[in-house]
Amino acid sequence: MVCLEPLLVPRVRQGEVQLKNALGGLLGGLLRSYLPQTWSIVTEHEALTIQADAQGNIRIMKEAMGQGDGEIRIPHDLLANGIRTGARPPAGSYQVTYFTPKGRTAFEYLRSPFGL
Repeated sequence: MVCLEPLLVPRVRQGEVQLKNALGGLLGGLLRSYLPQTWSIVTEHEALTIQADAQGNIRIMKEAMGQGDGEIRIPHDLLANGIRTGARPPAGSYQVTYFTPKGRTAFEYLRSPFGL
């Protein structure tokens, strides 16, 4: 079993650079209205939370934070493979729960970098 955090760190760092650049651009004000974002990722082996603040800083925490903007429940190996290869898991193989409208919008925008 591969721990997800080391796989996620490069993607999160890329996302942080892109987010900070976007916040400084023409649509920065609109984008800022969707921040902060807090998402839990839960597999059968581990749980993580990814949080993006209003300045574009993104961090990974090694536990699920409870009800933030959303939660993704996915088999560990499917997520690890998706992060490594960009291959999307089969439809219906993971569950996304949105707790806020801004969470739904953010997920639709950010899903492909994480292989979802």
